[in-house]
Amino acid sequence: MEWQPAIETFLVEVKSRETSSMNTLHAYKNDLAQLVDHLLQTVIGEGAWAAVTIENLESYIIQMTVKGYSNATIARKLAAVKTFFRWLVDSGYTKTNPAQRLASPKLTKQPPHLLTQTEVAHLIASAGAAGQPRALRDQALLSVLYSTGMRVSEVIRLKLSELDLENKLVFCRGRGKLQRHVPLTAQTVDHIANYLANGRNELIGSKPSDSVFLNPMGVGLTRQAVWMMIKHHAQTAKITSLVTPHTLRHSRASHMVNSGEDPRRVREWLGHANLSTTQSYISKPVVSI
Repeated sequence: MEWQPAIETFLVEVKSRETSSMNTLHAYKNDLAQLVDHLLQTVIGEGAWAAVTIENLESYIIQMTVKGYSNATIARKLAAVKTFFRWLVDSGYTKTNPAQRLASPKLTKQPPHLLTQTEVAHLIASAGAAGQPRALRDQALLSVLYSTGMRVSEVIRLKLSELDLENKLVFCRGRGKLQRHVPLTAQTVDHIANYLANGRNELIGSKPSDSVFLNPMGVGLTRQAVWMMIKHHAQTAKITSLVTPHTLRHSRASHMVNSGEDPRRVREWLGHANLSTTQSYISKPVVSI
């Protein structure tokens, strides 16, 4: 069977790229595994990539649609398939590219939902209200997510050595090998210091960890755990709209620009490669109430 060896070789090459993150690698791995599951049922032959036709790939799209996948999810998975098939041609696995003529579903560009500054303040205050170690951790984490605009994957990777509370800075290891220093607000410094002094030691397990944000087992948090934590605190704060880590990132960008910050500075702060990406975050102003 030729399916898996080709995928594994492709993933090795993806991992070697300086601009590829672990999230990108996992997404490719999962998307291509799902594709193979479908091809095993539809392709006649010995599992050679050269045997795959556009009809096989179109039936894969239909299958995802029937399962209720959103257009955005289908478009993302098809982008992975198209990238993979271009690589297959370049690597000599097949001479033709059946994915080349695949049409992606049309996407309606929705402006990101943003929180007001009042809602953000309420969310962060509500998270730490209980005063317990996990509450102090959640308050510090939410404060870092919002005040720095960092991605959730960047925050959960934070090490103690990357915090400079005296100078109100955090060292951020971004996507690929991109790195940047991001300022911390005075309030965020207070929340981090409170968590480190009164909460983190209670969460440390039997093995030492240099991760800033720990779970009750003493190891670093996962992205899924942060998503669930934010959902819980948003409900507690009676915020009815969906709040995710990216909601805080979007909101911070908007608040910065609305307060007069130069978009180029916001770009540096958020770690965007292109200013156009930053502009998509700040297209919808929000007025604090």
